Amino acid sequence: MSKFVAKLILFFILIFVFYAINCGFGNAMRIDDIWNFHMIQKINSGLIPYTEVPMIVTPLFHYIGVLFFKLFGETFFSFFVYGAITDSLIFMISIEIVMKLTKNKSIIALSTVAIFFFINELSCTSYNMLSLLFVLCIVLLEIKDIDKHNDNYDYLIGMMFGLCFLCKHTNAFFFVIAFALFLIRNGIKNKNSYKDILFKFGRIICGGLPVIILFVIYLLFNNNFIDFCDMCIGGVAEFGEKNFQFLGIFISFLAFLYISVFYYLYRRKHNEVVSSFLWYFIIASTFLAFPIFNIYHLLLSFYLYIFGAVYFLDRLLYENDFFGKFVIRALQLFAAVYVVFYCTNEPSLFVDSIIKRGFKQNVSNTAFDVYSYMLNFDIAKLNQINKVHEYMIEKEEQGYNVYILSSNASLYEIPYHIVNRNKFDMILNGNMGYNGTERMIEQIKNIENPIFLKSDYSSFYQESKEVDDFIKEHYTIVDSFGEFIIYTKI
Repeated sequence: MSKFVAKLILFFILIFVFYAINCGFGNAMRIDDIWNFHMIQKINSGLIPYTEVPMIVTPLFHYIGVLFFKLFGETFFSFFVYGAITDSLIFMISIEIVMKLTKNKSIIALSTVAIFFFINELSCTSYNMLSLLFVLCIVLLEIKDIDKHNDNYDYLIGMMFGLCFLCKHTNAFFFVIAFALFLIRNGIKNKNSYKDILFKFGRIICGGLPVIILFVIYLLFNNNFIDFCDMCIGGVAEFGEKNFQFLGIFISFLAFLYISVFYYLYRRKHNEVVSSFLWYFIIASTFLAFPIFNIYHLLLSFYLYIFGAVYFLDRLLYENDFFGKFVIRALQLFAAVYVVFYCTNEPSLFVDSIIKRGFKQNVSNTAFDVYSYMLNFDIAKLNQINKVHEYMIEKEEQGYNVYILSSNASLYEIPYHIVNRNKFDMILNGNMGYNGTERMIEQIKNIENPIFLKSDYSSFYQESKEVDDFIKEHYTIVDSFGEFIIYTKI
């Protein structure tokens, strides 16, 4: 069997495994999945990003999602296949990077477990994972270029930077800075001519610039360049300011400090170009949590640390065989415990979820038809979604304008293909653009005969307190329904 065929078989096996993980594996529904699906659904319906869709990231992830919807239908099956393919590519490229860094089979095996653990925990069909994929491509290409120089690698690296920018522009910003510092530092250290450094920069820019130019043309063609700046620059700044989480930022700072000091001490003894490149990128990856420092984003920011650990373990074995083997044995024990726990726990949840889904087949409603791909979706929630929709239809027939003001709005709107051009379904700090709260309140003021289904502000920390306070102060509670309190103007 050729290596290509073996890799292809592995790729399809991984797609199945990560599809199952993306479906939930018995876990609760991820709100990010709901938001991302709804944004793709809106764009697929013809709405324009930034102007009509409340996005604070660049749109490549969403447009690839639109392609999956066109090919396989506007379903969560298509959505999760998209995520599973992304996760599978991340896994395979990560393993290839590891095999470039070490030939030790024990370290490779440990790395495989660590990579699977991270992807399992991070698995979500999102721009974060697609952005990580392009970052890993840059890492692999640069390691190959260091090992055996080829100018074409520089053009490909530039293209990957461009694609990373089109997935999540903030990630690209930090890695571009790290890469530039690495090239300058390495060029000076190895006494390369400034001409060589500039030529390498030039090739990378030539690879990435066409991607950026095409994106700017797209923005100008859709007349949403100003809206892009509002959402992706002003909105991100407001997002970070109003969703400040001290603990997450503190952990990121400690990680940044630790890896910086470790790198400095390590470089005093070694001068390998690969290690220099890795540490620059690892330091940059600490900022992947920006602008929201929660547990998920912190875990994402630590993904590249795997490769630093691989390189360190390989050097440790080379310099101190006894201590290196001791460390690896300890890590193997820890990995074995994780593998046993995972293999005995997660598949049973998967089977149990499939059985539960079988019992739900007697349910006949629109929400079930859409959300049945989530294996462990709560049947009571499905019924509530349908009842909320029936309530909204009833009130609209009576002449009211009905809106859901909640971080969960997309959950209720997706099954019935509600793709409003307003941004009421994402009243989150930052997702309304710069000074978006004030503008949102002005829009709310201008609605005639309104009925607002408002969830409790404390239910999700990113929701706008100012909008919540305005609704409570200027509108009257007339009823409650499920998770919502219903407001209107009397």
